[in-house]
Amino acid sequence: MPTSLHKNAVLTTFVHIEDCLSEMEALLGPVKRSSPLSKHVNDLSPSEAKAILDCFARIRSTMLACLEKHRIPINIHRIGVRRALQTTLYSLSIALAEIGPKGMRGYGEVDDASRQDMRSIQQDLDRLGALLGNVTAICGG
Repeated sequence: MPTSLHKNAVLTTFVHIEDCLSEMEALLGPVKRSSPLSKHVNDLSPSEAKAILDCFARIRSTMLACLEKHRIPINIHRIGVRRALQTTLYSLSIALAEIGPKGMRGYGEVDDASRQDMRSIQQDLDRLGALLGNVTAICGG
């Protein structure tokens, strides 16, 4: 019988596998929007994508069966999607601050015209980030 430490290690590994599967699923999902900034291009046929998703489902069902068979409880700290979105938006606002005039000084002298351009980029994206932040806050009540 595995100890509680062994069980926790198995569960932690399965959670990591689930995270990886979810990331790969996002690449295959119908909601995926193409963007010129995307690192990926969909080069899979619909039948290939379906076969991959079917395999993911088998992996998940096998992991759940293993947890059940070995009496490993699924004790996972969960957070809401809203909280995850808000946290990521905060991270994005930090990234935007880094491309402002102050952050860009590390790459060389920032003249007045460049400073204005950088502020403009920040302001345009900050407005959209704030809009998205407001949407998540309003929907949360």
